[in-house]
Amino acid sequence: MSNWRRAWMQLAYQKSGPLRPAAPFLAPLSDLYGAIANRRRTAARKNTPRSCGVPVISVGNITVGGSGKTPLAQYIIKRLRQIERRPGVLMRGYKRKSDQTLVLTPESFNASQIYACGDEAALYAFRHEIPVGVAAKRAEAAPLLLDQTDCDALILDDGFQHFQFHRDIDLVLINGDAPFGNRHCLPLGPLREPLSALSDADAFIVHGGEVEFPNLKEKPIFKGELEWALVYPFQQWRTGNFDAGAPIDELKQKRAALLSGLGDPARFEQQARRLGVDVAAHYAFADHHWFSAKEIEGVAENHDAIITTEKDAMRLLALDSSIENFADKFFIIQAQWKMKDDDAFIQWLQTQIGRTGL
Repeated sequence: MSNWRRAWMQLAYQKSGPLRPAAPFLAPLSDLYGAIANRRRTAARKNTPRSCGVPVISVGNITVGGSGKTPLAQYIIKRLRQIERRPGVLMRGYKRKSDQTLVLTPESFNASQIYACGDEAALYAFRHEIPVGVAAKRAEAAPLLLDQTDCDALILDDGFQHFQFHRDIDLVLINGDAPFGNRHCLPLGPLREPLSALSDADAFIVHGGEVEFPNLKEKPIFKGELEWALVYPFQQWRTGNFDAGAPIDELKQKRAALLSGLGDPARFEQQARRLGVDVAAHYAFADHHWFSAKEIEGVAENHDAIITTEKDAMRLLALDSSIENFADKFFIIQAQWKMKDDDAFIQWLQTQIGRTGL
């Protein structure tokens, strides 16, 4: 994590740090940002987009940074399959190296597509065998995805602020350990829009600590955790052999470096230390950072074991032959979302879908 980002996080969540003297100057910009965001949402309430003909479930949040949306979406996909739905995913492919509208299918996916579609879209297709539509304007990908696959439900990834596409169910994920920071919008605080926007959510998913919601007690609140489930040698993981992961306890007392390009690298490191990993170093790059061969070589030359996430592993996979000399040093964590009251959530979700009539 850069020194600048660390300083901003201190200001946004702890009201402290070297950027604190700048707070009076950032406050007017935050007010303006919040006013514009509020105006966009107000306009969106009056101009609801037309349904695409299948249930659409948005998984989003109200703060910047990582909050576990992708593992939560993967969990919802599994639950949709349990109730005999065939889900697909719509996403913009943040930080991808293309502006094309793409449809990925598990059958046709290959590593050469990773740069064009982005790490998360590639992860859905490669690891979770989910068809994915990728477009800056996700409404453009939806008809292609529905036409080219047999999807009868869609997950809108990071969709809470995406007003150009109809949503039937709006789920908002909240980090209970640091829910709303200083409660200011960007750039002074971490909010993407004022907290009043939460009134449009259909339900909240909380992981970590308890959250005090402002005047929203009538909304369903489900609690869960992001847990490390299995660990794979990268050489095995890259082949698509996901049936023989090792128990996560094998990492206990293991001395290893961490490699990440995540929205919340601190949480990744906390999870590793909580498990008992002897963390030798943490190479924390920006979220969705495209690793270079030189960067990976620099990390691998100094450590015999390197632990990273599946999302990061997709960007390692994109390096292709550049990683061959170091591939055996990498270990991939499979993280899974675990809902505290799984049955209650499935029942609620099924009821909400039933109300759509789709």
